[in-house]
Amino acid sequence: MREWILTNKLSTENDLNEIEEGAKKAVREAKSAAWNAFLTPIKNELKEVSAIMDAIATQSVNAAFILKIKK
Repeated sequence: MREWILTNKLSTENDLNEIEEGAKKAVREAKSAAWNAFLTPIKNELKEVSAIMDAIATQSVNAAFILKIKK
């Protein structure tokens, strides 16, 4: 497609390079945002479970085993 655009003088090489770089940047940003949206709830749940396990361990005679599982 790039060659066709250049052959038909619909755009310049510089313009196409700018469009390509802009598209790559947009994709990287979208990928990062999607990954963070995926990981954030998981990280929050891990924190919550960790706090629950700590609370259980403080009240249990099996605290060492609970903390080992937590790790």
